[in-house]
Amino acid sequence: MVMVLMVAVGLLAPCIGKLAGAGLGLLCQALFPVVGLLVRTNLVAGYRRLGAAATPLALTVAFAAVALFVPQMKWHEQQEQDGQRMMADQVVQSNGNGLPATAARTLLKTQGAGAVLGTTGTYVTVPVGDDASQPGPGGIAQAVTGGPLDEVLDLGVVQGTIHGLGPRDVALSRDLADRAHVRAGDGVRLAMEDDRTEKVRVAAVYSRSRGFGEAVIPQGLTAGHLGGQLLQDAVYVRAKPGRRQQLAHGLAELRREKPSWRVLDRDAYRAEALRRQDASMIATYLLLVVVTVFTSISVVNTLVMTTMERSGEFALLRLVGATRRQVARMMRLENAVIVLAALLVGALVAGAVLAVFSHALTGSARPQLAGTTLALILGGAGILALATGVSTTSIALRQRPTSALRGAE
Repeated sequence: MVMVLMVAVGLLAPCIGKLAGAGLGLLCQALFPVVGLLVRTNLVAGYRRLGAAATPLALTVAFAAVALFVPQMKWHEQQEQDGQRMMADQVVQSNGNGLPATAARTLLKTQGAGAVLGTTGTYVTVPVGDDASQPGPGGIAQAVTGGPLDEVLDLGVVQGTIHGLGPRDVALSRDLADRAHVRAGDGVRLAMEDDRTEKVRVAAVYSRSRGFGEAVIPQGLTAGHLGGQLLQDAVYVRAKPGRRQQLAHGLAELRREKPSWRVLDRDAYRAEALRRQDASMIATYLLLVVVTVFTSISVVNTLVMTTMERSGEFALLRLVGATRRQVARMMRLENAVIVLAALLVGALVAGAVLAVFSHALTGSARPQLAGTTLALILGGAGILALATGVSTTSIALRQRPTSALRGAE
């Protein structure tokens, strides 16, 4: 979507220049009657130049905003759902390839442990067609042990119930259920990692799937499909009422006996998620830096060319009585109009894309944006354009008016 809008902005650059010149030119004339009249006349007459100068800057703002905010919005929603979903007091993971299949039973014997649930990541799809032979929607699934799922994780069930899942009962995320056109109580076929299918019943549909999985299935159902010894990725442990401290001490002792096991409380679990977020964002930041450098070069080149080609105009103004300061002030106002128009167009493009993405992600068309990041994008783009325009104008005004006119000819 962002590419379509960016192409549209490029094609409509003259129209954008005409609208910005007319509207913002009136504003300049109202605020600065003398110089503003000249600015408005230049903007209205040179609306194509205004559109050409504003378009690269607008596209830079739009691309940077979308590239930065989309992953931030995804991580923010995942963190929100993680916090709402987590009911366990401790999470046990492995420093190696995984925990043994008996880990959940071992942890259930720990002093203070009340509810224990082991999970193993896998992948499932919901085939389509009468013979279930065509691939359909799918996603990451969590194969869970027989523990009380609803006591350690609050998945935000919207249909059915996850209490006491049977051996062929599964729960699907709302997104996967919508894509597969199924509801709680329906019978479906699930294709496992080995492409073999299992007939199951959808016992529940849940909403908090970000960072967890699109389906919850019994581990017994996946045992014959994963091959080899089934390892557990994580075990969620909830303490008995009033015995959290006892559980923490018990897990600390178990950790000394099993050094390859890692025990995380809620704070440590959230900190681990933040570290994964920072690591995943590095590639995004590097890509954004490279693209921003190239687009900034385009912005600078466009502004330099549109300013330097007006050397003859500046010289003529000075010969008919305008001072160097007045010409420089006129160009500062024109550059401000270019920057303002570009920021408005770029913000509109990015806002449209982010609103659609936010609605798909959270159900709300009002994206939650970090003010610091937004200020960095808008401020950086504005400063770059203004600095380029002011410095280029200063260079153009160093020439004698007569020399500049001969050069323009």
